[in-house]
Amino acid sequence: MKYVLLQVIQTTHSLSNTSKDPVEVNIYVGTYHKYYNCNSTAGEWLNLCDFDDYEELLGTVQEIHADEDDPELMVQDTEYLPDSLYCETWYSETVKKWLEYARFVKESPDRQKAFDIYLEDFVTSVDDRSISELIKDFDERFCGDYSESFTPLEDYLYDNFGFEIEAIAKDYPIIEHGFCWEKYATACEYDFYECDGFIFNNH
Repeated sequence: MKYVLLQVIQTTHSLSNTSKDPVEVNIYVGTYHKYYNCNSTAGEWLNLCDFDDYEELLGTVQEIHADEDDPELMVQDTEYLPDSLYCETWYSETVKKWLEYARFVKESPDRQKAFDIYLEDFVTSVDDRSISELIKDFDERFCGDYSESFTPLEDYLYDNFGFEIEAIAKDYPIIEHGFCWEKYATACEYDFYECDGFIFNNH
């Protein structure tokens, strides 16, 4: 559950970077003591791309909440962080994964939306793989961006397997004229996953 900050309406942007420009992955960090005991959301927004490593980020957060001896950090809201990566409680390994993700988004803005779809639909919140491991799996699954197509899976299949049909048609011309890509795409639906025109291999 994400907490709405007092008098401010926050918006989640898990998959909203359609411009392919770099985005800033932000987190809002308060504490459980302030929230539950003081009815306060006092904290700060932090851009994860501004930090070189976890230790630097932790030091900044501890300075923000220096009024508490041993603050129990609470991540109350995020921007441009997929829900599958989110965790309300501050765990070092989880936050390190966020930093990895922010670095990936900064370096590969053109791949962000496809990677976000992969994270939302292929990864659960209990997945303990690192971002580098997830990127490797993503690269193996991702087939292409057909978001501007009216028939994404059909176009993907034609682009990647059309030459085989053409080769067969040289010996059997009737195949070229009688082959139905729509029916072929329907038959392949269990092998592929399509979301917003982005194609992924299910296996």
